[in-house]
Amino acid sequence: MSQIRAFAEIIYLNNKSYTALNCKHPQIKILCDDIKKSVGMEPVIYAFKNRYCAYVKLTNEDKYWCVDSQGYAGDAICPIKGTFNCTPHK
Repeated sequence: MSQIRAFAEIIYLNNKSYTALNCKHPQIKILCDDIKKSVGMEPVIYAFKNRYCAYVKLTNEDKYWCVDSQGYAGDAICPIKGTFNCTPHK
């Protein structure tokens, strides 16, 4: 997930937008495939012009790992509506 953060910033620098950040992007697809092999699912990614949020459920735990455009990385989820920043998981 931290590599997704790094590529998200590269995408933003190149496009002035995060909208291309998804598991179909050639560089991100490799990361999504690796994450899926590790935890059994691809990360959920919400990407917009000036912000993004990505999370994945951790294996055998009721916890999620989340990264966002604000620099957050930790146990959280992205809300479907709202700020699209990581929100601590309860």
